[in-house]
Amino acid sequence: MAPMENKDNVSLTCQAEGQTDTYRWFINESAPASDRIQLSPDNRTLSIHNVTREDEGPYVCEIENPISRNRSDPFRVNVTYGPDSPMIDPTDDHYSIGENITLNCSAESNPPAQFTWVHNGQTLSNSATLSLTNVSLNDTGTYTCHASNPYTGLTSSKDKTLMIY
Repeated sequence: MAPMENKDNVSLTCQAEGQTDTYRWFINESAPASDRIQLSPDNRTLSIHNVTREDEGPYVCEIENPISRNRSDPFRVNVTYGPDSPMIDPTDDHYSIGENITLNCSAESNPPAQFTWVHNGQTLSNSATLSLTNVSLNDTGTYTCHASNPYTGLTSSKDKTLMIY
């Protein structure tokens, strides 16, 4: 189960066989430097409180004894989040009668967001893209892109008003 952004905590434990004198953690090749990250007294366990997408890693544990030093394989934390507020392209709002219009909706989300386009209470598309062909004055109005993430249970929407002349 992947942790949810700003909600869940994560703990990583480094285990080694034999004598180990020192444990060190690295995040993106740097020592942990966040007030949300705590190390156990023996440095074997790294805990992240209220994990965010910036905490994804990679994490590496380094162990050392008088004879050798060794590093773990990098480990990534898969943080679930979003969807963030959607963006709609293109930014144009004015179109001529008879034009073809393609609107694309995007939103940062992990796992990827699911999209629905709605106009006048009617669902037009269940994808990130909405294609309108040979538009008429009847196509004037507000189109809403709904982004949802079933894993986080979160939704976000953005309106786009089209003027057909």
